[in-house]
Amino acid sequence: MVIPAQRLSTCSQILAAHFRETLIYRLAESDSERYNQVVVFAIRRTRQERDRLKDVEVSREKGRLWQLAGKHQDLPPLGNEPDRVYHVPPGKPAELIYRGLPLDTIEDMLPGSAAYRQAGRILFTPRTTLNGRPLLPLHAGHVAILAVSGGLDGLFGRGDDRHLACWSTEKTTDKFEETDD
Repeated sequence: MVIPAQRLSTCSQILAAHFRETLIYRLAESDSERYNQVVVFAIRRTRQERDRLKDVEVSREKGRLWQLAGKHQDLPPLGNEPDRVYHVPPGKPAELIYRGLPLDTIEDMLPGSAAYRQAGRILFTPRTTLNGRPLLPLHAGHVAILAVSGGLDGLFGRGDDRHLACWSTEKTTDKFEETDD
């Protein structure tokens, strides 16, 4: 754990009671020196070890940590080579378990549900189609009205008169101003 050296005295009771073989080093980087940071290495005591621990031993360790907190500059700097190697027992391989909803299955079943069919009428409106022929030939104004309303979208006509139309509406405004100069 990395903490400021002055906070070591605050943590001394917990460190003394719950950890053994505590080693403290001064961090030598510029930012770490600026904040007087130290690194604490220790081994956690088991419940049985804590129960057998005597108050005298806890007080002695707590006093030692208080002294080290006051003498930050006297602590050895953390070197590149380890002074001690802590044994870390191997753990079980990580097992990933997803307990959420099966989204792929739900997505596949969604079109078959009654709620989806009811909401589909609102969400996915069918395209309107106009069938039949006009009574009179269409003039430019008629074509514009049908195009804007979507009545001329798609394929229409036969043979050489076959056309594909995909219209979209866009409003443009031209503004002219006259000044009397």
